[in-house]
Formats: sequence, structure tokens, C-alpha cells
Amino acid sequence: MKLKPNSLVDHFKGQNGDISVFMKNGEQITRSINREPKNPRTPKQMAQRVQYANLVRTFKVMATSLRGSYQEIPKIQSYYNHFLQTNLGHIKVYLTKEESKQKACVVAPYQISEGLLDPIQITTQADILLTSIRLPQAFTITPVTTVGQFSIALLSVNPSVRRGDQLTIVHNLQTLIEPTNIPRMSMRLHYVVINTESTDILYEQVPQSLYYVNNGYIATDANAEMGGIAYIWSRQDPNHPNKALLSPQSIVLTPGNTIYQKYSSETKKQEAIKSYGSTPVTNYSVPGSTGKQDEEDIYFSVTNVTLNGTFVPKGSGEFTLTAGNIFEIKGNKLTEVELNANILIGGPTTSPTTVALSAVGTITTTSDTLITISVTMNGKINHLLRADTSVIIYNFS
Repeated sequence: MKLKPNSLVDHFKGQNGDISVFMKNGEQITRSINREPKNPRTPKQMAQRVQYANLVRTFKVMATSLRGSYQEIPKIQSYYNHFLQTNLGHIKVYLTKEESKQKACVVAPYQISEGLLDPIQITTQADILLTSIRLPQAFTITPVTTVGQFSIALLSVNPSVRRGDQLTIVHNLQTLIEPTNIPRMSMRLHYVVINTESTDILYEQVPQSLYYVNNGYIATDANAEMGGIAYIWSRQDPNHPNKALLSPQSIVLTPGNTIYQKYSSETKKQEAIKSYGSTPVTNYSVPGSTGKQDEEDIYFSVTNVTLNGTFVPKGSGEFTLTAGNIFEIKGNKLTEVELNANILIGGPTTSPTTVALSAVGTITTTSDTLITISVTMNGKINHLLRADTSVIIYNFS
């Protein structure tokens, strides 16, 4: 018989031994609980783990430009998580444990924007990067060329470009820090707004090495600093004044930049995996082998969530809170990382918002292994996430 769920008590029924029982949409769901810990160091997991450091470091360097650079992402997903999801496993850079501690960062051809505007094609030709942005065949850029003159020339041969569009150059610079040659990355942004009336000097807004005319197309010259470059179109969305339309772009490496090639190689992957105390294997680990757990593996985690004493498993559906409930979070070293909750308040027509746990209710217990909250509001939690990096820690949906 199908039951009508009336409260959170109806929604989550609890667990018995290795069986978890809860209600969802009026039906009783039974799931088994796997109490055997998974091996966190399988070859596949380690190959993925050693990619995270470069992705995280890249996002930190580029955070100001990456927030907002993906035109359409799910409301409950952060730009940080979307950047990782888009690039993890597709563009691979492997850093050792020591390199990660030294804040190493390799310029890589990550995708850094998504949108509906026409993409700008960039190709490598000898020692320059050539874009698909056209200019009249006889047009040249000189030290006295104005933004207005450049805009008129650009509009005359690029039908998809409009007045008010912005052309941004993202230039990720690659350096090696002596004496250990640790790779580091920094970012420079250069942009020009297409304005036919502007008398500003173009080369006072953008560097000549990145705005060079080659056979009727915008290109870099041979003096562009080593790293990676992306040219991105952006335009104010006429239907949403606070949003921008973007061109989908990825970083393109400058000619002669071999750092990425080195750090994406199979040799570097094996070196990185080994640095974390794992020996790469082809198929199966050696039976009976033991290994010391890395301190990083037990740094922080959420292992269990309960509501009024009832276990709430990951992926169990909407996690509905009602004022007066007791909400507990269990895990390791919970006092070292601040947690937030992504929560929906006010029904399905509203948008989820991310709040501190203190906004959910009164925190009555805080320790390394337990956080207890006396709930003071009504809402549905989608997931728990780190406040510092926005990484989802415990997903209910």
C-alpha cells in the first residue's frame, strides 16, 4: 500500500543491522549498507587523485575570471565544481606530493568558458598563435591605432560581432622557480570593448605581442611570453542584464611550451602516484600487502548524517528539515573545516542557496567527530559542502 508521507519521520525510517530502510514518495525503500571500507589507493583512484592538485591550484589563480565564465550550469553546482567536472580526466596534469605542497601549477589546456557565442579558433603556426578573428586585408595595427579604428575594422568583416562586445585575452604565464624548477602559474587579463567612438590608443589597453595582424587575422607575435592563451568573446545578455553571453574556449599553449607535455606523461603519472606511497599496478594489488595510511587521507571527512537519530544515506533523495529536528553530522576533524549547506527554502519555485550551518539552527555540539544542530527552520538540503573550496562532501540528491 502506498502511504502518504506526512513528516520527516515518515520519510526516513532508520536502519537495522546492515539494512537501511526509508520512505521516498510514499514508498518504502530498502538498501544494504556496505560496511567494508573501500581501498582508497587503487590505480584508477590514484591516477585521478594526482590530477586534483593542478586543477585546484589553477582555479585559485584564475578564480576571479572563472566565476561566471560558464554560461549554463546547474543552480546547485558551484563554478569550482563545474571547472573540476569539465576538466578532470580530460586534461591530465600529474603533480607529486612534494610539488603539490610547493604550490606547483602547470599551465594546461583546460576549458575555461562555456557559452552560446561563436568560439574563437586558435591554431599554432610556427612560433605564433593565429586566431579566427578577421581584420580587413589592408588593415594594420600601429602604435597610434585607436580602439575606435580597430572596432570599425573588426565589425566590417566579422558579422557575428556587435558593438559593445568585449574581447578578453586570458594569458596564463608559466615560470619555473629555481633551484628545483617548480612550475608556477600567474594570470594576466587584457580586454577591449568594441566601441567605434573610442579615441583610446589600442596598445595602451592590450599588449602588442597579443594583438598582432597576420595575413588579415589577429595573432600573437613571437614575443608572447611562455604559457597558454585564450581569446574570449562576451556580450551582455539582452534578456538578463546581470548575465553575460560567452564564447566557449580552452587555453591554447604557446609555441615551444613543453612543460605541460612533461607533466602529462605516463612517466610523470607513475612518479606522482609513487610519491603518495602507492605502487602502481596493472590489474590487482598484492594479496596480504599492508601500507601506512597517509595523513592526508584522514584529514577531513563526513562519514555519517543522522536526523533525530536516524541514519540518512547519501543519494536518499531530498533531505527535509523541520524546526525542532535534531540534525547530526559525524566524521573526522570536523573542527578544522567549516561546512556549509546548500538548501531550498520556500518551495520548488525558489532557487537553492548556500548557507552556513548556523543558519540551519542552533549548533549545540562541536567536536572533531560530531556536530549537533537543533534545527530552527524548514527546508530541504541538497548537499553539504566545504566553505573554503565549495567541494560537495555529502550529497543527498
